[in-house]
Amino acid sequence: MGRFLGSTIRRQLIVPLLSLFFLVIAGISGLSAWLQSSHTAALLEQHQQQVAVVLQQAAFPLTGSVLQQTARLADQQIVIWDPGAGRIVDSSFSAPPNDLEDALRLLPRELWLLDATGTVPQTPKEWTWQGGAGHYRCRWVPSRWRPQYRILMLASVSELQAVRWRAVWPPLAIGAAAMVIHVFLDGIAVGIGARMPDLREVSPSKIASGFGGTLSLVISSLFIIAVVLVTAVPVHLRFAAEERGYTATKHQREVGTGYFDQIAQAVN
Repeated sequence: MGRFLGSTIRRQLIVPLLSLFFLVIAGISGLSAWLQSSHTAALLEQHQQQVAVVLQQAAFPLTGSVLQQTARLADQQIVIWDPGAGRIVDSSFSAPPNDLEDALRLLPRELWLLDATGTVPQTPKEWTWQGGAGHYRCRWVPSRWRPQYRILMLASVSELQAVRWRAVWPPLAIGAAAMVIHVFLDGIAVGIGARMPDLREVSPSKIASGFGGTLSLVISSLFIIAVVLVTAVPVHLRFAAEERGYTATKHQREVGTGYFDQIAQAVN
């Protein structure tokens, strides 16, 4: 009877707490993941526009070597297209795929026209292309170097999805970790509290500060310390590795900032 009563008390205490906490953490984690994904998508769009502006304003020959170096820095493929002749002039591909040239020839000529002011439309035409080289999201800008040419920017759809996923999973992982920690802490507190209550005490505060409450506090503290150590030690080792030449914690190119300066240097 006492064991059944203890089990009932534990279930009545822990189920509402866990349900409420799971709902809150799931909502916060989902919202954080969505905001982070949207922010990453906006940054990618901004980066691609910056690359397009650099190439559009280039007044020097955009040769294959320049395009390849720029493509490595921008994580996009770049193609110089001549809509009048219907051919690929140059590209960052080591060997331009034939199906890409065929697909570009099938596009309507109106796609490559500038607006009434002689500049690129405010919203450049975009489309997707899937061929032997992969699945790409394509856009174009005019060329100052050769006004009759169009500069195609091909961003890999799979790489864009991978970048967005890398931005989404940290909030979800943090939420999952918080849920696991909460389950352990609730299990410790409710389990010990329901198994070792001193119901002879009149004051609830004395019941909480009894042997069961004190033991729960000690075990919970040890668990939190263990979680902090598991999290902190790898981070400490990562930053301590800087003394041995590890640079990803502050190198601009490795953390993904400042590479548009390198693009400008590459095309200049």
